[in-house]
Amino acid sequence: MTALEWIQQYESYLSLVKNRANNTVRSYAMDAELLYRFVTTGELGKRRVKMPLQESPFEWGAFTEEMAVEYMR
Repeated sequence: MTALEWIQQYESYLSLVKNRANNTVRSYAMDAELLYRFVTTGELGKRRVKMPLQESPFEWGAFTEEMAVEYMR
């Protein structure tokens, strides 16, 4: 499964299984998109409305604690 498919399934899960409000679902999905954009480009970039996500061969096993700390900064 690609990262983009995972984000779409995550949105469906939050909406259908967890019964979260639409604004909550979009907010969580945007957070996932921003994290994905950061780990694939090294930059936070813009949200989907401004710049569509591009699929990347990034392996999540390569996501390190240092990357997480840098993202949170």
